[in-house]
Amino acid sequence: MKLNIFSKEEEHYYRAFQKFRDDLFLPVSKQLAAKGVKPDHLSYLGVLLIIPFVFFFASNPWLSAICLTLNVLLDCLDGPLARYTHTASDRGALVDLICDYGSFSAVFITIAYYGL
Repeated sequence: MKLNIFSKEEEHYYRAFQKFRDDLFLPVSKQLAAKGVKPDHLSYLGVLLIIPFVFFFASNPWLSAICLTLNVLLDCLDGPLARYTHTASDRGALVDLICDYGSFSAVFITIAYYGL
């Protein structure tokens, strides 16, 4: 069973954007797949990058921003890699969702903690 949270019209636009993103990241997906990198690896690495984001947020905002940018980039890559390697699944989507929401929560809590 494939999960679908979109209306028919929304799904049309979502699929078009998904194809654009897959095409954009195709060269990177090929390289990552050739090296044996799995989509879940990218999701987990993205979560790990949130640790230095939180740690350096006040003392080194540039390093913190780089970690957050890399987190977002890895999040953009995991879906195209899963589709390229034909390993996209509901389980992988759930792992990605948990990693994304965990990361977003840590970012927002950190920003709120410092009163920004």
